[in-house]
Amino acid sequence: MRSISQHTATQVMIALQLAVAIIVVITEPLTHFSLTISIAAGVTAIIFGVLLWLHRRNWTYTGPVSAIVTMVTISASLILDAPNTAGFSPVFFVGPVVAGIVAGPILIAAVPITSLVAITIALGVANPYTEPFRLVILALIIAGLVVTRLIVDAQRAQLAQEAARANAEAAASAAQAAEYADLAARASAQAAELQRTLELVGLLEVPTVTLADGVLLAPLIGQVDQRRIEQFTSRLLATLHAQRTRLVLIDLAGVTILDTAVADALRRSMQAVRLLGVRVVITSIPADLAATLTTMGVDWSAMVSIARSPQEALAAELRMSVAQN
Repeated sequence: MRSISQHTATQVMIALQLAVAIIVVITEPLTHFSLTISIAAGVTAIIFGVLLWLHRRNWTYTGPVSAIVTMVTISASLILDAPNTAGFSPVFFVGPVVAGIVAGPILIAAVPITSLVAITIALGVANPYTEPFRLVILALIIAGLVVTRLIVDAQRAQLAQEAARANAEAAASAAQAAEYADLAARASAQAAELQRTLELVGLLEVPTVTLADGVLLAPLIGQVDQRRIEQFTSRLLATLHAQRTRLVLIDLAGVTILDTAVADALRRSMQAVRLLGVRVVITSIPADLAATLTTMGVDWSAMVSIARSPQEALAAELRMSVAQN
């Protein structure tokens, strides 16, 4: 079921009252013609027409003014029609009902009380609207309208808060998505830079390359023996100490042969790196080298992490850094 806004409800009520006033102006001369009623209906039609025009331009007070005009119109009609009416007229309740739709709790109570006072002043204390039983019924109806309006207002306020919260969450989600997109773009740029760096590694004899802040790539390429491992370890430890590195990626993509003695020397190298407080990740182990290491019973998993490529290891490090920040 579709809900109706307060603005639309007020507009509908003003339009209905305008239509009723126009109908009275047209039909009054055809029934028991009263110049006073015809003039009053014409003035009322003009007022409601102006209110409708103002309401369509979002004037704030069209609802309360409409309720007050309705109160005056109903009170005047009841007073003028009193000689022709023997008892209580249900038209009396039009005022508080309209106030309940277009205004608020205060006018719901004020409209019937004001109408009752006006009728009492005009007709005297002893009139059909001041009988005790009818006053009790009137009070119950007005109280019910006030409570209903209070409940409706509370529900509208809650819906407005939920809508504001939903908008805030949507804005936060959009900002977070933009942040993730920025991180992804930076990660992509860093991955591209890493690829260019890896291409340079094959051309350079420099054993270490800085990939990111605190992240160092140390590739081993070609035939590796104990002497080269010792040189590699010595220069790597000096570089790690000077650069205050937190993670070193030892890339074995270019290593094809590794015997037991060299594997043991590389293990000692990794232990030395760990003593400096630097984490070690072994990357890009070729399939044939992995088979050889398995045959020799070499297992580095308890000492270091293993990654398929430097890009994968760097991406994992970036994700960890983002999560920690």
